[in-house]
Amino acid sequence: MSAGNWKDLYWKYASDDLLVAEMLVEKNPRLCIYHLGQSLEKHLKAIIGKRLNLSNVKVSNEFVRDHNIEQIISRLCEIFGAEMGVSKEYLYAQIQSIIPTFFKMKFHIFNKVRYPRWNFKKKQPDGWSFKEQDCRTLIRELNALRNWLDALP
Repeated sequence: MSAGNWKDLYWKYASDDLLVAEMLVEKNPRLCIYHLGQSLEKHLKAIIGKRLNLSNVKVSNEFVRDHNIEQIISRLCEIFGAEMGVSKEYLYAQIQSIIPTFFKMKFHIFNKVRYPRWNFKKKQPDGWSFKEQDCRTLIRELNALRNWLDALP
């Protein structure tokens, strides 16, 4: 599979996750947030996939198994910063300005919404405080990032 096809495949999966998130906004904000995290990760990987040899087993395995969104963003900034002649930090700041709510949430939240957590102090499960408006904000930011990523050379 060529790099272009990998990009297209990841982009399609990312778009599918975004579509599911949009359908869940009103009905289930927790699952909406989860799918937004999945979509963000796959959009970033789609763009990186344009530059990696994913037919190499080692590269492919590391790529697929990497779920740390901050590290994925950092890797994207390294790859494209070098190609574009700008610093990794500059691109990172650009991304941060496009998706500030994702950064405020700390990217680990996306994994935490998959399972209930026990609050040992309160001796009860922690609830999720995501609201419809939070989801809508993240969807707007993710759409802006999609446009920015798609415009990268």
